[in-house]
Amino acid sequence: MKSKTCNLLILLLWTVAVASSMAWNLYSIRDHNQRLIQNIGQAFFREIETTRLWNAGHGGVYVPITEETRPNPYLKDEERDIITVDGMRLTKI
Repeated sequence: MKSKTCNLLILLLWTVAVASSMAWNLYSIRDHNQRLIQNIGQAFFREIETTRLWNAGHGGVYVPITEETRPNPYLKDEERDIITVDGMRLTKI
């Protein structure tokens, strides 16, 4: 009888140890993934910010005028809309 109780106690302790290890590993994986996602998001934001600063430092970027890209009526610039020598209409954004 004592042997059976001892075996059950050992089995219970082993189960608790394995469950605790699994819980810690799942927590560590989730924490790592959250930090990884945050770092990727911050890097992506910095890339967009750097691109916008570069564009602004060079006076803007000209893009073809389409239905999706209309001239900005609030941009007060004499060279907002231009036509290339090939006849393509561009607007500054």
